[in-house]
Amino acid sequence: MEQITSLIKLEWMKYYKNRTMRVLFVAILAFYPTFLYLLYLLNKKMMIDDEPSPFLSYFYTQSTLWEVAGYLNSWVMYFFITFTGVYMITMEYKYKTLRQNLITGLKRHQFFLSKLLSLFLLCIVLSIWFAVSTLIFNIYIHTDESIEFFTYWETWVRNALMCFGYGLLGMLFGLVFKSLGLSIILFFTYAMVVERGLSLLHRYLIDGYSYLYYPVNAVGDLFSFLFLVSFAGIEDDEGVPYKFFLTHEEAYWATGVYVIILIALGFWKIKKGNF
Repeated sequence: MEQITSLIKLEWMKYYKNRTMRVLFVAILAFYPTFLYLLYLLNKKMMIDDEPSPFLSYFYTQSTLWEVAGYLNSWVMYFFITFTGVYMITMEYKYKTLRQNLITGLKRHQFFLSKLLSLFLLCIVLSIWFAVSTLIFNIYIHTDESIEFFTYWETWVRNALMCFGYGLLGMLFGLVFKSLGLSIILFFTYAMVVERGLSLLHRYLIDGYSYLYYPVNAVGDLFSFLFLVSFAGIEDDEGVPYKFFLTHEEAYWATGVYVIILIALGFWKIKKGNF
């Protein structure tokens, strides 16, 4: 426990005066509730004869509101927590603090463990923020209802796992490519082009839904797009049901497996790397 505390303190000393980390943290905190409220205002303008649009109606049911909020937050995390994961690693290469830590006696596995602990704590903080800000928004639009806060605790867990998954992906790209700019470009190239291309090829060559289990898609499916959820069960001309996303249970298992794999790859890369 003392070792864990010392590793967290070491990371805190690196970050609390770092301007980039401060900007990232404030941006993550600000963007989610801002986007949620702007989306609500946008859809409110689409009301016809004081009746909510199909999408706005999701805001008037507490269970679907948490899903809409989680889906919106997943996009914020997709960009910002991935960038944070990359930055947490590449800043060590840029300022040569990784080599200094190793020279002063920090072991390689301790270095990577300190990054994992920092990312994990950040994800917990962001999930608390997600829960609190969504609760406040919930109270704002459901003024005449009793708010069921703890009923939806499972969405907080999913949010934390999603943040951790994206952050680990960013860390691994940072460990492999070492440059902030190159790592970010290659991550989004992989996520938006390579993985989607592989998924389409996989779908064409292999029957079933295994093409949905690629890492970025699996993490993203922890919060699915509700409009696609509403199409679940629709069948094609041959009577085969369409499947656009993993179920939450499938996404849990897939993301959990990828988290273990990414952590193992991270420890292996830090052990074999030349610093």
